[in-house]
Amino acid sequence: MSSFDPANGATSAITAAITAANKKQRLPPPIEKLLEQKDICTGNILPFLGVGHYAFVGGVKKLFNQLYKAYCDSVGGPSHTTSDRAAFFNVSCAKYWDVDNDRRPTPFRDRICELIAKVCTAAAEGGHLDILKYAHQQGCPWDDSACRAAAKNGHLDVSKYLHENGCPWNDGVCEAAGGGGHLDILKYAHQHGCPWDKYGSACRASACNGNLASLKYAHENGFPWGTQTCPVAAMTGHLDALKYAHENGALWNKKTCHDAAPSGHLHTLKYLHENGCPWDENVCSAAAERGHLHILKYAHQHGCPWDENACFDAARNGHLDVL
Repeated sequence: MSSFDPANGATSAITAAITAANKKQRLPPPIEKLLEQKDICTGNILPFLGVGHYAFVGGVKKLFNQLYKAYCDSVGGPSHTTSDRAAFFNVSCAKYWDVDNDRRPTPFRDRICELIAKVCTAAAEGGHLDILKYAHQQGCPWDDSACRAAAKNGHLDVSKYLHENGCPWNDGVCEAAGGGGHLDILKYAHQHGCPWDKYGSACRASACNGNLASLKYAHENGFPWGTQTCPVAAMTGHLDALKYAHENGALWNKKTCHDAAPSGHLHTLKYLHENGCPWDENVCSAAAERGHLHILKYAHQHGCPWDENACFDAARNGHLDVL
């Protein structure tokens, strides 16, 4: 049995759809016979195709359109969208969609243009350097979202290609690299002049995801702390990041304790309290609201104030043990 090539299968489907739409010709009888077997379409063909492929089937046949919409509705997916990944998962498919191949008006022209505008970002996100190179060489537009996508997903070779070939970048690249824990990309971006913002987004993103190496590099190379680095580290339970940030001058306030409470991270709340971070009655209310009895007990036993809101929040959310 020959193996099925998704790229060739998708290309064949698109070719049939566009040919039929352009020439307004009747599809061959075998297709119409197949459409008469609705159970085969809905039970086998459409589940294999999946959602997000509207451009491949939208012009095939009205009945097929209706069956596809019904299938997408049944699985809770969009019925009139086409995923950029579905259209550009390899070079051959990208080449097929090249507008130079067919300049005649088609029902898919607007959708094709939308997909072309996204192909560089989609290729960068997936680390598909070959597709990115082809698209760029054919004049496909790109913007800073491509650099962010490559940085977020750790594709250093793609990041280098984008920058070396003039793709714009902004402070979102350092934020994405830090958040993803991709130290090599963070270093590359910083060493090649990528800007960062004054709000400390790179440090915040690194701390939020517990990427201590990225956090250290960012701080040691002059990235600002901002006001959210300690709160997000406390909220997400990354004690090492919280300790490092605090010991190296990052600010915290009573909101930092409040952010640790609803997430149930007792270890970060203990560290905050033992190292002088202020707290108020919102800590107890947040713990009660989420049903975190261990947080509430610790806070109360160590002098954290509370008020009637703690009882109200516990009752409203059905936490009898807390109440």
